[in-house]
Amino acid sequence: MSVLEDEYQCKVCGYVYLPDAGDVESMIPPHTAWDAVASDWTCPICNAGKAFFVRNHTVTEWCIGQ
Repeated sequence: MSVLEDEYQCKVCGYVYLPDAGDVESMIPPHTAWDAVASDWTCPICNAGKAFFVRNHTVTEWCIGQ
């Protein structure tokens, strides 16, 4: 089975925000959706704002019964 997941990549430095991981250093817990991240949050690497992030889709393959 394939699952489509969203991730958000900084156009400035390439950092990838993964909702499943959150950003613990910025006190954003795991499983925090991008829309729930505060508008004043900045990239932990280069300090770019959310406006500098683009949405990417990744496909995760799940093997059931193996």
